[in-house]
Amino acid sequence: MSMFVLLVALTSSIQLCWSQPLRTCWPYPVQLDPHTVRRPCFKNKCNCSKLTADCSSNAGNLSFIPKLPDSIIFLNFSNNNLAKIDGVDFFANVSTRLHFLDLYNNGLTYIAPGSFRRFTKLTKLLIGGNKLNYSALGAVFSVPTLETLDIACGGLGSVPPGLFDLYALPSLTFLELSYNNIRHLDMKVFQPLESLYSLLLWNNKLGELTPSYLPSLSYLGLHENALVDFPDTCNDSTGEPFYPNLTMLHLDYNIIDSIQDPVCLPKLQFLDVDSNRFQYIPSDTFSSGRFPVLSKLWVATMEIKWKYISAGAFNNSALTFLSMGFNKLDFANLVDERAFEGCSNIQTLFLDNTTFEFVSDQNLHNLLAPMPQLERLHLGNSKKSKITRRTFSTLQNLKRLYLYGNSISFLPVGAFDEMTKLQMLRLENNLVTTVSSEVFSLQTRSRLRILDLSGNPFVCSCDILWFRQWLQDSPGLFQDFYGEGYRCTDDQNTTLQEFYLSEQACLLSRTTSNLITSVICILLFFFFIFTVVFGYRWHIRLVFYEICRARSARRDRERRRRQIHYEFDVFVSYAEEDLPWVQRELLPALEARWGLRLCIHQRDFVPGKHIVDNIADCVDASDRILMVLSPHFAISPWCQFELRYCQGIAMDRDDVMVLVTLQDPGSFDVTGSMMAILRTTTYIQWGEGGDVTDSFWGRLRLALDDIIPNP
Repeated sequence: MSMFVLLVALTSSIQLCWSQPLRTCWPYPVQLDPHTVRRPCFKNKCNCSKLTADCSSNAGNLSFIPKLPDSIIFLNFSNNNLAKIDGVDFFANVSTRLHFLDLYNNGLTYIAPGSFRRFTKLTKLLIGGNKLNYSALGAVFSVPTLETLDIACGGLGSVPPGLFDLYALPSLTFLELSYNNIRHLDMKVFQPLESLYSLLLWNNKLGELTPSYLPSLSYLGLHENALVDFPDTCNDSTGEPFYPNLTMLHLDYNIIDSIQDPVCLPKLQFLDVDSNRFQYIPSDTFSSGRFPVLSKLWVATMEIKWKYISAGAFNNSALTFLSMGFNKLDFANLVDERAFEGCSNIQTLFLDNTTFEFVSDQNLHNLLAPMPQLERLHLGNSKKSKITRRTFSTLQNLKRLYLYGNSISFLPVGAFDEMTKLQMLRLENNLVTTVSSEVFSLQTRSRLRILDLSGNPFVCSCDILWFRQWLQDSPGLFQDFYGEGYRCTDDQNTTLQEFYLSEQACLLSRTTSNLITSVICILLFFFFIFTVVFGYRWHIRLVFYEICRARSARRDRERRRRQIHYEFDVFVSYAEEDLPWVQRELLPALEARWGLRLCIHQRDFVPGKHIVDNIADCVDASDRILMVLSPHFAISPWCQFELRYCQGIAMDRDDVMVLVTLQDPGSFDVTGSMMAILRTTTYIQWGEGGDVTDSFWGRLRLALDDIIPNP
């Protein structure tokens, strides 16, 4: 797919109206350009725009070309189960100005001679995926205006000698014969195509290729065939190149194991020999002497195990891109340190999925020393477990470094500071547990534009705090290409961004921390004792109360009531959110029906007086205290203050406090003060409905019986 896109980009004449994937041999709908505005036409069997008509994929329900507007110059009629084209009348409903015609995957077996004669401007014809033989294709080869011709996936055998001698195709620049069955090919057959620029012969089981002089050929695609030898490129008798203007050659997925002299490719810039059977690369295999302008070279994914790469194997100053990735290649033992001698202009070196496990810093320096212009270095998944400050110190021009998928566990101080032009660093999916603040200097941090450290097993401790802060402060810098995230290895549910630890705690030395820890433990012990005593103080008081004062308590209260004239009968403590319940239920019962005087802070607090003074004065002026406990009460700071204050009053005045709960205390979080008083004081729980409500009012009246006025 990517290579086809590249080909289209390089071949300016191939300006197709439809965006198409690389042809393979099964039916599929060809999609129109998604940016083209289309509308249904011809009974919804086609989609039309001003210039295009897509009548494809009608499952055999459209066996003729419908009447189309004269403005249509691009027609897609693929995947329609069309058996034959009888003659020029078949296209009578199409403008003679048609430029582009797609007849792919129609099951065509016959095309009548002269069928395309009416099209005087037809430049691009896609007719692959059919069942046409070379004889039936005569009608196609008779279109003199053709520039692009695609006959892939047609089951065609070897091209007959002199096939194109019978036809004049002066403008044909692109010919695709991929996915056929062309096992033997004499390139002489294409000599009559004087403008042929691109020739694709992918996946043909091609095993024998006879060269011939093709001066206009620039792109030759021989991907996925059965070639054993590198194609002959030199005329033995004259020494001249067969393909003097060839710039791109694809030989990937063949069974080639070497490149023998002579090589005559004076303008070749792109060479792909991926997935062949090279075991050795001797000196000067890709040298400037053989490939004087070779810029990009792919030697990746070899099908068999490498044995050795010699010194000067890539001795070519024209190279700017070299891919050797996805090979079972041990750079410590199978690659000479001088293999890249002479490669002074390489900018991108792709070595992903090779082995650098035992390559020392010095070995790496020696290996990369001939490439001072190196800007991108791919060492992902290369079994590298250790880096030092020296590892990449010589790469002064490096802009992008890929180290993902290794087993690097430690990042040394200044490991990347020597690369003064570094902008991208990918270290995801390694074994890094922490990143100290000295690893990246301020200058390095300011240079970096992309940094990926995701998927590492970070230990969330004091050592990681600065890195967490950097991560939070620079969201545009940190990337997560594989969606692994930045997580704490000790808690996979916590991301590094969420992790929190007090920075003050991390500033103390270990000795100071141990001392403080000991002191804190002692204090916690005494605090625990105090908390236990404080938590059960009501129980303790109750024991003393029952022993010493139980018998005389009620007489004392009566005596005090006669001595003190209270302004209010009941002080009501409640949360602001529970006011509706107080107004709806409590006030009507206690004031209207029972005749008590209630102190409600919204109503009875003195305006302008400090709230603390209001609380203290009103509690002191009330005979009883009624606490309305609820979830809102538990989270209200003023309610908690009233509770603690009233607890002190209750200790002095005995049995003045009445507790009412609006919900079961077990259903919400209660404070320590609330828990203490609930454990030592019987409370009355509110409930609605019948006997439950009656029971509540009955128990509350009993608790307040001694202050309710007689009728």
